[in-house]
Amino acid sequence: MKLHLLAVLAAASVLTSCAPKIGTALMKTYPALDAEEPVTLIMSTKEVPHYAEALGEVSIWDAGYAMYCDSATVAELLKQEARKAGGNAVIVTEYVKPSILGSSCHQMKGIVVRVNQNSTYVRKELEKLSQIEETHFGKPERKLPRMNIYAGGGYGWRSAKLSPDLTGYMRSFTKGLMHAPVWDASFNYYFNDRLGVGLVYSAYGVGKREQAYNTETLEEGYLKINGMITFAGPAFLMRNYVNNKWTYELGLGIGYLGYVSKGSFTDNYFKKAGSTSGMQASAGIEYKLAKDWGIGLNISVFSGILKGWTEESNGVKTTVKAESSDKGEGLEQIRMLLGVRYHIK
Repeated sequence: MKLHLLAVLAAASVLTSCAPKIGTALMKTYPALDAEEPVTLIMSTKEVPHYAEALGEVSIWDAGYAMYCDSATVAELLKQEARKAGGNAVIVTEYVKPSILGSSCHQMKGIVVRVNQNSTYVRKELEKLSQIEETHFGKPERKLPRMNIYAGGGYGWRSAKLSPDLTGYMRSFTKGLMHAPVWDASFNYYFNDRLGVGLVYSAYGVGKREQAYNTETLEEGYLKINGMITFAGPAFLMRNYVNNKWTYELGLGIGYLGYVSKGSFTDNYFKKAGSTSGMQASAGIEYKLAKDWGIGLNISVFSGILKGWTEESNGVKTTVKAESSDKGEGLEQIRMLLGVRYHIK
């Protein structure tokens, strides 16, 4: 259920980023041209007439997981922005084609100009309705840092069902161990502004001490239990910037999931420990506080079932294997954390 919720959040983020972003910085404008008015794309600065009047700059770039950004669509968007400003030509100064590890979009930047309609050059070009005839290769400029270090803390809840064998006082006591403080740390490296990998460490630490009475032995004392669930492993990351201040990130990891529970009652000591493979999924949003620092809210879920473990009672160890998955120790959790991130260029 938790993984499904994060999948829905991921889908929502993709759907809100279907169209590429358009940016304009205009110094001057004229009355807008009609939608049918032709606009020329000039792909070489050598072909620009010296009497062209620059109106400003326009850029079409990947909004993050954009879909409608083929070369024809992006070229038409440039022309639309030029018409709005009253320009009849765009000098394309940068053209970045899609790449495997980069953006899947065609991205263009250009200068909107207005050229005298009576000039021989413009009449000829407008009649041809020129298309892109040459490619200007460019490397997209990074808008987000290449690496970051993250640390966060918050609260977590175990979602696994309690064993039906737990009854009475022990069931009530165990319920108090199903929620506890949590903390995360990670180092992340991004190949580009969108895709990256990270190393994640996460822990769930719980402790409870309560006066208890054993009805079988008639012993009275303090029952104390401390537990720890840890996750460590690599994660695949996706991120997208909303604007200069806000960024959101999705992550999916697989790795080591460990469990340790230690307890005591009067003169009796016991321990349960084991490990398995687990999965982690996360979704978070970050606000940029300063050039290299950000703060953010993160929601993550962990899944994994312990099918074998070691039990120790007063120094005597035994190995236990669950008969089936539903008899194992469920380590599923959902966590909410507030963290800080230090960015490294």
